[in-house]
Amino acid sequence: MPFIDLESNLPESTFSEKKKKKPCSKAAAVLGKPDERMMLVVKPGLPRLMGGTCAPCVILSVSAIGVTDTAEKNKEHVVNIFPFLTGELVFTEDRVVIRFYPLEAHQVGKERNCYELPVGGTFCTRNFPHLFHNSYLRREHTPAVDFPPLNWTSHTI
Repeated sequence: MPFIDLESNLPESTFSEKKKKKPCSKAAAVLGKPDERMMLVVKPGLPRLMGGTCAPCVILSVSAIGVTDTAEKNKEHVVNIFPFLTGELVFTEDRVVIRFYPLEAHQVGKERNCYELPVGGTFCTRNFPHLFHNSYLRREHTPAVDFPPLNWTSHTI
């Protein structure tokens, strides 16, 4: 689930529903993620001073699992996102900053589930109790030791 934060000093009237959907769809295409998994937050009308001027500018923050974790991937994303920001949203290249934040699967929860079980962390699951079976824990994630039987309900949120 990619998270996109678009912060700008442009007024809220600039960002109609249609203009909010476009950056979301563009980011989904660039990141190779489905539109329905995207989360976009638009923060218009923020006081901004960039490069000594208050001219229109944008800071785009992209947080995602597995697609923002290397310089090579992010360089490709910048090349594909910049034309949209400078064309559709009419920012000049010197007024655009893009920040990338890699996420691990276990750092994102939705519908009362984490995307992955963090080893030694909080169990955050509802639909996958088989992941907590003792043999799974011994074989996949921890040294071979005996674990007491798990109480399934104590691990449900």
